[in-house]
Amino acid sequence: MIKRIKFISGLCLGFVLLITLTACAISAFPKVKESFEDAGWTYSQELADEYKLYDENHEGDEERFVTIHVFKKGLVNFAIVYEFTSTKKLDEALENSATLRGILEDAQKSDLVYKNCFLLPIGITVSAQDMINTFQGNTKTK
Repeated sequence: MIKRIKFISGLCLGFVLLITLTACAISAFPKVKESFEDAGWTYSQELADEYKLYDENHEGDEERFVTIHVFKKGLVNFAIVYEFTSTKKLDEALENSATLRGILEDAQKSDLVYKNCFLLPIGITVSAQDMINTFQGNTKTK
């Protein structure tokens, strides 16, 4: 009887651990944010809120499947990260929108897509490749 209780307890603990690990792996954004901050970028909640307001005015009542995040470095360098709720939602968005498909189809094969996140690098003094390296977690130079 005790062996059975231990087995069931172990099984339940393993199941909870699996669910926790799966839930943590849903979004790549926490890792992306850490990479940018480690490389000296600043998360700009104000700019992200501006994009969010613009998005809300143009989306209507559709379900939100993307969150916009903005990092800045200096006055002229911005990394805009589109965080989809999941890679499945990113794939669905590509299937349902010819415009989005045109924008992201080639990018999805490049380093501009990392799991469920898409990067739009805008920079004058920082190269797009440096932003992509940071986005992908390759921050060898800071």
